[in-house]
Amino acid sequence: MKKLFLLGLLFIIIGYLLGNYIFNTKIDFSRNNNSQTYYFIIDKSTNNYLAITKDIEVVERLQEIYQSQKVKVSVVEKNLSSKELNNNINQFDSLIKSSEKIEDILTIEKVVLANYQKIRSKN
Repeated sequence: MKKLFLLGLLFIIIGYLLGNYIFNTKIDFSRNNNSQTYYFIIDKSTNNYLAITKDIEVVERLQEIYQSQKVKVSVVEKNLSSKELNNNINQFDSLIKSSEKIEDILTIEKVVLANYQKIRSKN
């Protein structure tokens, strides 16, 4: 009877340890699903997206532009896993960094948002 009890207890402990290991491994896999952090700049008064970027320097630059236009903005981080979006945003971030004119930057962001909507509608 004592052996049976100890054997049962041993199986419970082994089951707990294996379950815990599998659960923790599953969480690690979900964190490594190739998602990227994107920064969405939102107009606080309308809750509309104004811009999307992956680069914190671009976020700061866009915030300055919108604040100079008296637009109150907030920045929301989202993790997304879209290879197409990732490639597009990388290219657009490079364009924004090299642009001097505010009008050009805002036009680029309109294209970014249109691409985001297009990619989002596919999924």
